[in-house]
Amino acid sequence: MKSLITLPLLELFVCCFSLPDILKPSQHFNSPTLPLSFYQRLANSTLQLEAPNNCSKSFLKLLLNPLSNQVLVNVFLFTGKRLNDLGDYRGCINHTITRYIQLKTPSFSLGICLPLECTLESIGQIKPAVVRGLEELSGAEINESLTEWIDVRKENEVLGEIRTGNIIFFAVLALILTISVVATVIDQFNKCENTKLVQLFSIPRNLDRLFVGRNAVDPNLEVFNGVKLIAMFWVLCGHTYLYDSLSPTYNLQQFKAKLLGSFHHSFVKTSSLAGDVFFFLSGFLAAIPFYFAFKRTPQHSRSVVLASYLRRYLRQLPLLLFALLFLMYGLPALRNRPFHEDVKSDINNCSHSWFWNILHLNNLVTTNRCMDWTWYIANDFQFYLLSPFFVWVLVKSFSVGALVMGGTVVASIVSTSILYSYYGLHMSLAKDVDDNYFTKFYIKPYCRITPYLMGILFQYLYQEAKKGEDEDKSPLLKRIKEFITKREWGLSLIHISEPTRPLYISYAVFCLKKKKKKKK
Repeated sequence: MKSLITLPLLELFVCCFSLPDILKPSQHFNSPTLPLSFYQRLANSTLQLEAPNNCSKSFLKLLLNPLSNQVLVNVFLFTGKRLNDLGDYRGCINHTITRYIQLKTPSFSLGICLPLECTLESIGQIKPAVVRGLEELSGAEINESLTEWIDVRKENEVLGEIRTGNIIFFAVLALILTISVVATVIDQFNKCENTKLVQLFSIPRNLDRLFVGRNAVDPNLEVFNGVKLIAMFWVLCGHTYLYDSLSPTYNLQQFKAKLLGSFHHSFVKTSSLAGDVFFFLSGFLAAIPFYFAFKRTPQHSRSVVLASYLRRYLRQLPLLLFALLFLMYGLPALRNRPFHEDVKSDINNCSHSWFWNILHLNNLVTTNRCMDWTWYIANDFQFYLLSPFFVWVLVKSFSVGALVMGGTVVASIVSTSILYSYYGLHMSLAKDVDDNYFTKFYIKPYCRITPYLMGILFQYLYQEAKKGEDEDKSPLLKRIKEFITKREWGLSLIHISEPTRPLYISYAVFCLKKKKKKKK
């Protein structure tokens, strides 16, 4: 009798791909729209001015001659209709008669399309009327000293100015692409006599290794392909919600209340745990070379460890440098959107602290953090540096190694509990995102090392179980093996391949099955 337990991938896909549409303006989620009284207040304040400037005069002209006035049409059409609605940025700036201004307050943002005469210097006369109108709409008092008015197009033009760094970056990128295209052509028409350099830059060969590659160390580990696929979509699902919730989204509270309580969106609420899947897999795979080095060639284990460190660092460095240079010199030249401040702050932080990322210590930095999303790379590299020690202890004495790893896990759990209690943290994305959760817990190695250690431990048990040796040296190891291999019930991970597809596709399926007893 078997009971099949499958991860609902369909629900995960639906959850992930439906989030962007759910978080957009929808008839199902209504929030207060800018009423006619908002524009009436603006008109009355303009009429009462004794010495109106060019901006106020242009508004007055619009209100006195509303018919067939394209500027007035643009103002109504491209201005945000609700709180946290940025309006139509491109629609506003594509007309030479209007200017896009973004108003930011501590609680919401609003995109406003104004006449071209309304510069940041001249909108002072209409600011009080706009703020009072938004106070009526939001039902909360707005402190004018905390509001920020931004000419987004001007900021984007300053940010996107062509500099020497931009030219060098795109020139190097074009060179790499040219070499890749040439290598691909040579590889396709002259496959028998290709050099190593041609194979290195050949696009089909790289795609084949990325998507269709086999595990040369142990074919049984190809099951991890399916696990990584599921975990990857889990991460994408959570990040889609997270980054949309951090940007102006006027129906966010309704989204939380009505959708995050459903089972289909449980992946969103628990997506902060998805990184632990990759930590476990990384620890499991990282322990393989160290295990064989300490078992087979202990006299050369030191050189193996040092060579592994260097290979790991050099393998990650080019992509990390490319991401850093693209952020600082590539992305600003390609962006022309309302969200200029996120790139601006990232560039400013990276200009001051980029070297912490190169040293894989950026997860320990508290200020001017550069490329926050690379916290995983820093943690993974730090854990990799510790891997040989834990593997060595396990190889020397499983009991001592299990004790050392258990003590490390307990210390991690205790430190995490203290941080959670002291800062009042929560792990669910269903609640408001707390910056302390990310900076004090989520990216810290002493809080995330447990699944990595479990990966190392299970790699050791896997290798020992394959060999069936050394059971007498450690009674604890013998009992663990008996528990895994001789229990009446077992949880197994089945690897299913689909050979009929053009590409090799793997699925991970959890099966709870009752083992058959052998008849004597």
